[in-house]
Amino acid sequence: MTSRAASPSRLDVAAYVAELAAQPGMTASRLFRILMHDWAASEFEGEKNAVNRVAAEKLGWPKFQDGMPMYRLTPVNGFNVIVPVHANTETIVATVADRIGPDTQAVIELGCGPGRHLFDIRDLVEHRFPHLKYFGTDISDVDLGICRQVAALEPVRAAITFHKFDHLAPDFSFMTGLKNVVFFTCHTIEQVTTITDKLFLGMLAAAETFVCIHEEPVGWQLNDEVLAAVQNNAFPTTPRIVKPFQPVDDYAAAATPVGSRWNLNLVPVLRDLVAQGKIKIERVDKHCSGMHLYNPTTRIVWTRA
Repeated sequence: MTSRAASPSRLDVAAYVAELAAQPGMTASRLFRILMHDWAASEFEGEKNAVNRVAAEKLGWPKFQDGMPMYRLTPVNGFNVIVPVHANTETIVATVADRIGPDTQAVIELGCGPGRHLFDIRDLVEHRFPHLKYFGTDISDVDLGICRQVAALEPVRAAITFHKFDHLAPDFSFMTGLKNVVFFTCHTIEQVTTITDKLFLGMLAAAETFVCIHEEPVGWQLNDEVLAAVQNNAFPTTPRIVKPFQPVDDYAAAATPVGSRWNLNLVPVLRDLVAQGKIKIERVDKHCSGMHLYNPTTRIVWTRA
C-alpha cells in the first residue's frame, strides 16, 4: 500500500483511488477516510504550512511514531484554533444536509473533484430521502473518472451521476425535469480567477426553487481594504504571520488565493446580482472553517430574490 502522500496531484489521487478500490470490502466512506488520514501530513509541508511546524515545536505537540504532530492549527468560526491533525473541519456536508427537505429533488455539486462531499451527503440522508437524486459536475476528466470508480464500489446505493461542467460556460441540461434542488460549491470557484454571472444566472434559469451554498476562500473579499489592494495591484507580497488563538487576519486569508491567482471576485459578482434584484443572500459566515491557515473557508448562502 502506498505511504503518506503530500499535496497529491489529480493523477496521484487517481492512482491511489484505484489502489484502494481494489482492496476487499472497500466502500466510498472508507476510501475517503483513508485518503484524508494519509494526507494529513501535508498540513506540515510547504511554505504555507510552516506556521504549523513552528507551532508544533513551540507548543510541544505530541507526535505519532512517524514524527507527525498529533495536532494542527486551522481556521474555525473566525479564529485560528488547534484541532487533532486528522480532524476534518469542513462544514459543507452538514450545511448541505441541513437544507435538504421532503420536497428537495436533487443535490448538485458544481465542481465535485473526486466526489467526497456527495458520497458523505448520501451517507447522511439516504435513509430519510430515498428518492433524492445526486449529481456531481467537474471540468476534469480525471476527477470524473475517480468519481465513477468510487460510485461503482456500491452499485446498490442511490446513484450519483457525474457530468462534465465548466463554470465559465455552464451547461445545466443534465437537470431536465428538476424544479427544487440544492446547489453547492466547495473550494472549486476558487479555481476560477475571474468568475462571471453566467454560472449564477444559469442556476436561476435551471430550477424554480433552490438554495445555493458556497464554501469558498473568499472571506477577504468582504474586506473592502484588502479587495481594493488586490484590485490595485497593491497587495503585500509578504503574507501576514498567522497567530494561534487569534482572529483570522484578512490579509493572511488572502495570501494563498491572491498568490495562486485563485478566485478574486466571487463576492463582488454576488453583490452585483443582489443589487440587480436577482438574488438574495441569506447568510455569510466569514472564515468559518478550512483546512489551510492561509486559505480559510467562508460560507455564503443565497436564493432567488
